[in-house]
Formats: sequence, C-alpha cells, structure tokens
Amino acid sequence: MGNRVWKKSVVNSNTTKRKYIIDISGNLPTILCEIDPDTSSLKRS
Repeated sequence: MGNRVWKKSVVNSNTTKRKYIIDISGNLPTILCEIDPDTSSLKRS
C-alpha cells in the first residue's frame, strides 16, 4: 500500500533499524509507534 513499515539507515558506519506499526483505518495512514527491532524496545509512540 506504499506505507513505510521498516527503515534502515547508515550514517558514519552507524546502522539504525526501525519497524513501524501503522494505523491504516482512517483517511490518512498514521504511525502509532516506532520499534528498534534489535532490542524490541519502543523508541517513539
């Protein structure tokens, strides 16, 4: 559906990975939370 559900970025040899939980029930998709997949910790909600 074109919504971002996963992201990997590399800056100066530092890799950051994130998974997103997205609510697609409304008119516009909304990110509900951002999760670090390596530690399973909640980064943002």
